[in-house]
Amino acid sequence: MRVLAATILVAATVIAQVAVADEGPRGLRFDTMPVGCTIHARYGGNDRRVTVYVGRKGNKNITRTYVEPAKGKPPSRLIVTTTHDAAGRMIRKDWAGGDWETYTPYSCFDLPGQ
Repeated sequence: MRVLAATILVAATVIAQVAVADEGPRGLRFDTMPVGCTIHARYGGNDRRVTVYVGRKGNKNITRTYVEPAKGKPPSRLIVTTTHDAAGRMIRKDWAGGDWETYTPYSCFDLPGQ
């Protein structure tokens, strides 16, 4: 009986992995991220930014990236609003100046692979 249970568990795991692989690579895990979660990043030249998870809009997830504010201050200078699909992959960027970019079916910028 234990062998049968172990076989079923392995088969279920393999099927789940194949199902996920069919939809492509997974991006950000918004399903585990609370609204308001912030990601702080530092780029070359000491350029600092903070990205805030705004929440869902339909089946898409929205983040906003700001110039990192002074300590203790809220973010105020918006750089870009980014839209992610249901799997957390980037599909659109709307820059504060009015320019925009779209990715079909999604951007591979932050995903591993070729």
